[in-house]
Amino acid sequence: MALAWEQTTIAATDPGALGRWWCEALGWVVVDDDHPDVFEIRPEADRIPGLLFLRVDAPKTGKNR
Repeated sequence: MALAWEQTTIAATDPGALGRWWCEALGWVVVDDDHPDVFEIRPEADRIPGLLFLRVDAPKTGKNR
């Protein structure tokens, strides 16, 4: 059985705005923007890996560990 890297998840206070910026910067396509808390882009609609932006309410307060 082989594993496939499907996406990288990114926490954002405004996933739509951040996702649209990256979509334009990379020249990728939007594959999921149906929900205000989720925004997903990929190089092509059926190609992986992609970027998944998820809404978080609180700003980051500590270091990444």
